[in-house]
Amino acid sequence: MNKINNKLSKQNFRYAGKQEIIDPISILDDFYNAKVDFTSWKNQVKHFLLAGLDGRLRRNGLEYGYISQHLINHIEIAYIIYKQSNIKAHTTYKRHLSNLSEMYKVTSPSSLLTEKETLYLFFRYQSLKGWVEEIDSLVCNASIGLKDYHHEINSEAVIIYHLISSLTDALYQIHQKNGVEIELPSYIQVAQT
Repeated sequence: MNKINNKLSKQNFRYAGKQEIIDPISILDDFYNAKVDFTSWKNQVKHFLLAGLDGRLRRNGLEYGYISQHLINHIEIAYIIYKQSNIKAHTTYKRHLSNLSEMYKVTSPSSLLTEKETLYLFFRYQSLKGWVEEIDSLVCNASIGLKDYHHEINSEAVIIYHLISSLTDALYQIHQKNGVEIELPSYIQVAQT
């Protein structure tokens, strides 16, 4: 556990602080209960992603800086939950999204992903640092409206759109359930903290 705590120090995050590391669920509760409702947040993220992936789809009046700051904070909170829950070790789900056809196999209506699987796929696709850099690129494109952004509407852009949208849903589900459910072997007993 000490090794995990060393990786989760405040200096490794842009916005997440000590409180987020100690209790990430309370930060999600505060965000969804006090700052914004889920439908509004999901729409803001959708418009941010569309504008970031294709500058021609940008909308005037949308606060892209505000959205990107909270989105990075949510990605950092998701990473904290992912590491503290040790999802990588406790999942039997070992898929990786390398192309669009793989994404459609994974996300077909008959195979709904759990929050745990969503977090696993999200951080398996790209590291925390990679996601923060991705959001920085998206906010630059969304704010300025560049048409020569490095993303074209291609399979990578669709995967990024889908993973971030799925993460938004997963974090809301984690907020509603007040945590992530993980299957542990029967010989492990959970200690209350």
